[in-house]
Amino acid sequence: ADQQRLVRQEARAQVEGVRGEMDEHRRRLAQADTSFQQLLDDARAEHATRRLREGRLPISSIAYQLGFNDPSNFRRAYRRWTGVSPGDVRRAARASGA
Repeated sequence: ADQQRLVRQEARAQVEGVRGEMDEHRRRLAQADTSFQQLLDDARAEHATRRLREGRLPISSIAYQLGFNDPSNFRRAYRRWTGVSPGDVRRAARASGA
């Protein structure tokens, strides 16, 4: 019983420590006028654009690499991130010979 109580107290202390760290990261992101989601979206858009321009992988494979289970969700997200469709990026890369 005493051992379990000590384990629970330690676990609570660890959770509070993590919560404090998360709050600090949120504050820093807010000061930089961004969010974790924005950073994630930017990284995904950059990765997707690189793969689309390479032209080796189907769009569905790129979608799955980025964590999308459905390529149509990826297409919508990519358009939201960049303002253009993945197909447009791929066609432009082919037309320019990239």
